[in-house]
Formats: sequence, structure tokens, C-alpha cells
Amino acid sequence: MIHILKALLGGGVSGIISMLSRSQYFLLSGLLPFFPTFTLIAHISAYETGDVAHTKSISLFMIFAVLPIIGYNICVYALVGRMAFWLCITYALIVWFILSFIVYMGWIKIVG
Repeated sequence: MIHILKALLGGGVSGIISMLSRSQYFLLSGLLPFFPTFTLIAHISAYETGDVAHTKSISLFMIFAVLPIIGYNICVYALVGRMAFWLCITYALIVWFILSFIVYMGWIKIVG
């Protein structure tokens, strides 16, 4: 049952983002992805294992996991309008993947 609730929560937020992006409140479609929908799911799932240290570790890692999305948004901001939209998004996703790899590998080396 909890998996169905998780899916409904994620799908509901995605639908709301789509609707907001086409409305006069389009800026909220940029804020809503930062509602901790998936973070909440990760925390609930980790906590359900009964391991508080695991939950704390995920929470701390997620603080650093913000860096790839910042890089993605900087890339989109800098490139949109300068090149084809899909090429801009492709470059931004490459930046996201590179930064995600760096954050993850850095975490593994430093924290273990």
C-alpha cells in the first residue's frame, strides 16, 4: 500500500508542475520540484528499515546532491536562446550527470 501512495504522490506533483507551467503562476512550476516529494519518499523508506543512521546519512548526502541541479540550471540559463532548446537541455543533462558522478564518488571516497 505504501508503494501506491508513493507513486500517487510523485505522479500528483508531476501533474501539478505541468499545469502550473502553463498558467500565470508558471514560476511555481520552478519551485514545486523542490518540494521534497522524492526526498520524503527516500526518508520514509530509509526510516522504515529501522536504521536512523541510514536516514541521517541520506539526509546529509542530499544536501550535497543539490549541486548537480544547480549546475543543470546554470547551464540552461546560460545556453537557452543561444542554441536549439533540445541541444541546450542535452548539455544541461550532461552537466547534471557529470556533477552527480563527482558528488557521488566524492561522497564514497570521503565518507565511505
